[in-house]
Amino acid sequence: MMYKDPHEEKITDHVRNLLEQHKYDIRLKKQFIFDERELLLDENGYEDVASDETIKLMAGLYHRYPTKVLIFPSENCLGHCRFCFRKYIRKSKILSEQEFKKIINYLKENTKINEVIFSGGDPFTVPLEMLLEMINKIKELPSIEIIRIHTRVLTYNPLLITDTFIKALRQYQPIFMVFHINSHLEISEIAEERVSKLVENGILCFTQTALLHEINDSHEDLYRLFTRLIKIRIRPYYLFHPDKVRGTSHFYIPLSKGIQLYRGLYNYISGLAMPTYLFNIPGGYGHCIIDLEYFSKINDNTYKIKTWNNQEVIYDDSLLNEKDSSNLLKKRIVPNHFQVPLSFDTKYFHLEMLNANYVKEDYETIISNINHLKSVFGPHNDWPWNNLTIDENHKDLEWHQNEFINRTSFAYAVKYSANNEYIGCVYIYPSFDPSYDAMVILWVKRFKNHKNLDELLLSSIKKWIREVWPFKKVVFPGRGIDWKDLDLSNLRKWKEYYVRNKYDKTI
Repeated sequence: MMYKDPHEEKITDHVRNLLEQHKYDIRLKKQFIFDERELLLDENGYEDVASDETIKLMAGLYHRYPTKVLIFPSENCLGHCRFCFRKYIRKSKILSEQEFKKIINYLKENTKINEVIFSGGDPFTVPLEMLLEMINKIKELPSIEIIRIHTRVLTYNPLLITDTFIKALRQYQPIFMVFHINSHLEISEIAEERVSKLVENGILCFTQTALLHEINDSHEDLYRLFTRLIKIRIRPYYLFHPDKVRGTSHFYIPLSKGIQLYRGLYNYISGLAMPTYLFNIPGGYGHCIIDLEYFSKINDNTYKIKTWNNQEVIYDDSLLNEKDSSNLLKKRIVPNHFQVPLSFDTKYFHLEMLNANYVKEDYETIISNINHLKSVFGPHNDWPWNNLTIDENHKDLEWHQNEFINRTSFAYAVKYSANNEYIGCVYIYPSFDPSYDAMVILWVKRFKNHKNLDELLLSSIKKWIREVWPFKKVVFPGRGIDWKDLDLSNLRKWKEYYVRNKYDKTI
């Protein structure tokens, strides 16, 4: 399936010279020349992968982290990088004087902010006098200690870094230039000369690099880039894992390969030339550092990630277009922007995402309560059967885990808060009765002295679903409405989804 891509081709004369000089090497051509693969509809690609629109407080100001903000002097770019993660939300707009005054007032009122990052777009698409005036106004604020300028100017047009601009920057120390460079082929003699002028005038220079397939996803290309940068006195700062942006699947590499490349590079390169490997967590969770215990692997394509503010996020690293979206039974039941809770706590219960690590506790609890559970899932489902094995139960939990990751259903293990004992499960499923958005099934084991735990859990889950989840109408079958009163006319799909699919992944 194809769609119309709004990201027109835009190349400067300097980039054309680079392309011709290097005979349209793939490491340059793929970054700047339109490719028809950009028109493919990626089912799990994002238009706003960083959810920047949710942190846009006013024109030109983005605030996610406590002590730093992004300011976009312009949303225009010097050229159009084909992998751009903001290409669907970026507008052709330059910040007005009145809009910039509002930003200044915001910074005056929020004195915990001590760092301003000029980004965009590209700050070098506004007149240099205007950019310098903005820097001057920011520098006058006593709370601002750090100013960065993030730009692609060294690649697109290094001559915009004029002697006049460099001389003016000297009075705003400390100020830092951060250049976006992905290949050593982008570093021209003119770019090297401009960097030398900046450094000699006391302006520290850094780079950020996007890790991209066929451009720099090899030890050789990363080594050549980072050693060249440190040689010309640019410190490699960030190496970004590629974002899953719609129409960029041909740039993507798996996390496992990125981690392998990064680990393998360290022993063959100066520590001064090693950047920090960062991952932009989809959904507006911000950046996190890869390989420093922020990532833990659940299975081949799935990771649990700890965000900058200690939230936990499940990330599916399946390649773009890898999933089969034709199966309507596997339709996501919550919107992409909804942040699915990984846990839920009440006075009596602690809920966590159900996964294969719970197999022993889950199996023992099921077997010891098997007669009770036979009545929980309705007359059309004979689970759990009497000869259920622990291997079958393990497959069941893997199925639940994959469903959770794919956002097609959500299962939670229930623990009793008093002693952390595993006592049951909560399942949030798609509803095959068209009158409802979702259906919820839950159970807890039978306690001699806690007969009301089931009612307490039901009450807590109803409140949680009502207040947190995005459903308009939810049914709790067997609890206030009988199974026979639900419209299960498509019983074949019901059985395929809730019974057979758990043990046959080919369906």
